[in-house]
Amino acid sequence: MQSTGVRRLLVVGVAVLFENDGILSAIARRTFLRNVARDSAEMERIVNASALEWTIARPPRLTHGGLTREYGVADGRMPPSARLTISRADVADFLLDELEHPAHVRRIVGVASVKAAVRRASIASAGSH
Repeated sequence: MQSTGVRRLLVVGVAVLFENDGILSAIARRTFLRNVARDSAEMERIVNASALEWTIARPPRLTHGGLTREYGVADGRMPPSARLTISRADVADFLLDELEHPAHVRRIVGVASVKAAVRRASIASAGSH
């Protein structure tokens, strides 16, 4: 990619790779999602080793729901009050926003649906800066 001039890469991994995300995540990572976790971890290793300006989004279970923009984002972990799902449309919204307004370059971020009250609080604090 670098030889063709690509500088920015955004990829979707899996939330189950967050090490400190509870016992259920650890069990899933070691049992029924072990192949997904292994493949995603290898992809992330390759991306991380590149010189690209990358962002890896790690959502939980993806749904076919519509765009809500009621999701949270956190560097290196799942966002506070994260739900166990997020719509594909909301993940796409995050990726497009990250592409236009890079805020998580060379970072792994958790992205998940959150309760509306949590989202409103994060918007209010972001607006005060």
